Amino acid sequence: MRSASKEHYRSDIVLFVNGIPLCVIECKRPGIKDSLTQAISQHLHSQQEEGIRNLYVYAQLLLSVSVNDVRYATNGTQEKFWPH
Repeated sequence: MRSASKEHYRSDIVLFVNGIPLCVIECKRPGIKDSLTQAISQHLHSQQEEGIRNLYVYAQLLLSVSVNDVRYATNGTQEKFWPH
């Protein structure tokens, strides 16, 4: 939960190593138009001040996953630099 809001933000999957969140994964179900774009956008929004920035402080890998497609990046990577 964000400190200044009652809204909840949750990532789909977070991989922890010794209690440190090293990988954050956003999964999108099949049939959603531009699902990977939405997942990437969700990552970028969550890293902002109004998001869940503290979760991303130690994360080394961000994954956006749709049925047969995956994009990956690190913190602060702009959408245009997520590999295809």
